[in-house]
Amino acid sequence: FAAMEVPVVDLSLPSEQVVDAIGQACAVVGFFTLRGHGLDPQLVAEAQAAAQAFFGQDEGGKGRYAANGRAYGYFPRASEALSNDDADVATKPDLREAFSMGPQAGVPPHLRGAG
Repeated sequence: FAAMEVPVVDLSLPSEQVVDAIGQACAVVGFFTLRGHGLDPQLVAEAQAAAQAFFGQDEGGKGRYAANGRAYGYFPRASEALSNDDADVATKPDLREAFSMGPQAGVPPHLRGAG
């Protein structure tokens, strides 16, 4: 993969090729995008626009949704260390920010009224 090139994994390929492509992308770059997933392109574009709008905010705006020790929410840059080797946020933090979400039974109390 070229520098700054995000690998694209095509889910319409045979599963062995998909598995190999995901493994290669994760080992070399650390992430990838998907195509061949069957999602409506308009939905994908709207999700990308929402992500760009969220991460384009200043820290105060994003911080209103901070995970603060919970599994879901906003994780600022250098707030986690998820490496398999010597994961230590003090000495080897992940240099990325993230918003984690998953199944919920309603809006979590710490996010109610945050929007």
